[in-house]
Amino acid sequence: MQVGLEAARQAAQKLGHRIALEVADAGAAIRAARRLLHSLEAPMLLEGHSIQVTASLGIALYPYNGTTVDQLQRCADSALYRAKEQ
Repeated sequence: MQVGLEAARQAAQKLGHRIALEVADAGAAIRAARRLLHSLEAPMLLEGHSIQVTASLGIALYPYNGTTVDQLQRCADSALYRAKEQ
């Protein structure tokens, strides 16, 4: 995959560090997370330099982990920090 530095900067600004997905169940959330992580495995070419991207994910499920956006974000953040510790 080849991207320009400006395009990468704009994507990072637009997305920040959170992505929300609506999925049918926990299994679908896990499959989506695995696909996302797999898509980042391949090195990317950025203005002639090969870069490797890594990611950690935290998943929160409605209504199990919360019923408001704030509750779900806090739960997902907590899961993310646990993932980063592994």
